[in-house]
Amino acid sequence: MSDSPYKDGAKMLKSHIEIKKNPTGNYYFIFKNRHHFVAVSKSFETRIHLDEHLSFFKQHAKAAHVYEGDSNGDFPVFQVISIGANNYRFQFLSDKTLPILQSDLFTNRKQCLKFLNELKEQIEEAHILDL
Repeated sequence: MSDSPYKDGAKMLKSHIEIKKNPTGNYYFIFKNRHHFVAVSKSFETRIHLDEHLSFFKQHAKAAHVYEGDSNGDFPVFQVISIGANNYRFQFLSDKTLPILQSDLFTNRKQCLKFLNELKEQIEEAHILDL
């Protein structure tokens, strides 16, 4: 199996994770699927903290329950949030603190859940691009 994020030499990227550094020197990661939907992590002061949280996320995302509304304290979870009229996003919470990761805004619930399910299925095998 190739380490390339390209599928069978084609130019279409598979789902992958990009690790980046923002202008203030903090690190963050982005999960992207082949349709260009993204979910972005919170910022981490050090690369070590990013690596720890990314590892936790990759290990627990697939089995994490999905809730629309409150999670009943069953962490880690994905929480699907309705924001205004016909706007949805999801976030990954490892506990009751700030989310580790938050998705793009979607114009319908079905598309939001589709991307969330794709992320859950592909995160363990997602190629990491250290940019």
